[in-house]
Amino acid sequence: MKSPVRISLLEWRSGDGEQWPKDPAVCHPEVGDGGRNVGAHLYLGYGPLGYDRAARRTKLNRPSCVKPGTRLTMRIRYPGDLRESLRLDDILLLWDAFGTVGSRQRNGWGSFAVSDAHGQSPPMLHNGQSLARFTREFENCLCEDWSHSIGRDRQGPLIWVSREPFENWSEAMGELARVKIAYRTSLSIAGNNDFSRPVIDERHFLAYPVTNHGVLEWSGRDERGRPRITSRGQLQQTARLANQLFSKVIAESASSFRALVAHLPHGLPHALRAGLGRESLELIERCEKAVWRKVHDVLDKEMQRWSG
Repeated sequence: MKSPVRISLLEWRSGDGEQWPKDPAVCHPEVGDGGRNVGAHLYLGYGPLGYDRAARRTKLNRPSCVKPGTRLTMRIRYPGDLRESLRLDDILLLWDAFGTVGSRQRNGWGSFAVSDAHGQSPPMLHNGQSLARFTREFENCLCEDWSHSIGRDRQGPLIWVSREPFENWSEAMGELARVKIAYRTSLSIAGNNDFSRPVIDERHFLAYPVTNHGVLEWSGRDERGRPRITSRGQLQQTARLANQLFSKVIAESASSFRALVAHLPHGLPHALRAGLGRESLELIERCEKAVWRKVHDVLDKEMQRWSG
């Protein structure tokens, strides 16, 4: 079972970024009374990033970080006669298109670009049609409970990019934050009121947990089977559902960056379905596709479809 492919870095360098740069502001309509500007980087990277109240700025909770633009050389070794059967060209193409690493990677952190020793990248950025063979009708993807394919609908692959380029990665991340807030807040959560009404609502399809909006069947229980309640009087949310929408910053050049969002659809995992009652299961059956179509509509409005 040993893999024929060996991957290694030619050198290891720890991150040397100690101070977080200026964090662009983005408006969140559900923060405070009637909305408030929040740090885009903080919104997408809460946990590794925090807020310094004294300095009134975003900070690194655990310095240090890898600085933007860092270049690393990776060596990939494999038997030459296996190149075609291993489909390494396809892997590198997808790696360059969607590859991110590290914490909060689905929010765009750890975005990287792949190039060979001569600085040449896979052809993905110049030929959107090359992605068609990696797509599947998004409704059919909902029959599986894990991300396994790029989705597509009648308009094509479920891949969106920002309409305009940005001068640096920081501004592109600001766009990803703005877009995520837009599609997230487009989904209802008013039907859920945590412990007093712990039912599934539209926003739970995106990811779980949802702050202040726990679902009873996806929360912790004590030894007597009673719901565990936090010190704030809310359900102790224990289940986890990762976002199916993957974000990335694409570097078109040294001074041109675009924000990218791709949907790799799947249905609600069996482990989360297992404990649900009939009413919740009927709601999922009735609303799941409609929820994702609503998200796609928002992304069509805020960004543009990938065209290569």
